[in-house]
Amino acid sequence: MGLRVYASWARVFRGPDPIEAIRISSTNSINFTTNGDLDPETGDVYEVGTRYQTQLSDSQSLSIIAKYFYNGYDNLIVEMGKAGSIQVDRVNGGRAVVKGGELALRYNISNLSLSASYSRARTEYKDKNSNAGYGGVLAYSDAGDKYTFNAEYAIAPIDTLIGYNIIAFDRITAKNGSGSEFKKPGYAVSDIYATWSPSSGKYKGLEVNFGVYNLFDKTYWSHSQRSAGSMSCPRGRTCPPTPLAPGNIDWEPGRNIKASVSYKF
Repeated sequence: MGLRVYASWARVFRGPDPIEAIRISSTNSINFTTNGDLDPETGDVYEVGTRYQTQLSDSQSLSIIAKYFYNGYDNLIVEMGKAGSIQVDRVNGGRAVVKGGELALRYNISNLSLSASYSRARTEYKDKNSNAGYGGVLAYSDAGDKYTFNAEYAIAPIDTLIGYNIIAFDRITAKNGSGSEFKKPGYAVSDIYATWSPSSGKYKGLEVNFGVYNLFDKTYWSHSQRSAGSMSCPRGRTCPPTPLAPGNIDWEPGRNIKASVSYKF
């Protein structure tokens, strides 16, 4: 309980991830080639923050977390297209700084838990050259400001937890590797879920999960996509405006229902 303050530093290292490695091959339409001079990504990650926790009463508690991070990267691995050719090479795109912060609050009262958070991150490319990306493809592409809210209620007599979750992103105007701007529309997605996990009796160890995700059948594409552009809207759906950038949009799933059963012994 009380106020805590922390600071951290880490040295990071990253080579091509599995997805990138799989794509380094020949296909019917695009030739991917390796680069013998490709250096791994490296960088320094700094973070400072504070956490405050207090017990308001026997049945109430509050926690607040605030943090700021500054990540400096070298030798970003990106895809680079050659003019007049369908060949794509992996190259080092130079240096970049990713910085931002997060604020999160959680309030508990009896069997009800409420939490909310806000986070923001922005990327600044230090080397303005053709290797910083091309056609909307970057090593890092900023997302709009992110907002979350979660509510959970535990129904103790029947060993059941029910919850509601919403994640929302602000719209943002981002830049591709050549400096051209394109827009990422904002969106919000809601989920509801329930878990039944008996704490005693002959069904102890059993867990049943059920959820409805993207509850309101929102049509959207994730801001985490590094490239996006014009693409036909999924059949029967009303789609938001698409950004004017090369590439294709990978639409996220519409309303979907999931259920699972597990047993531990």
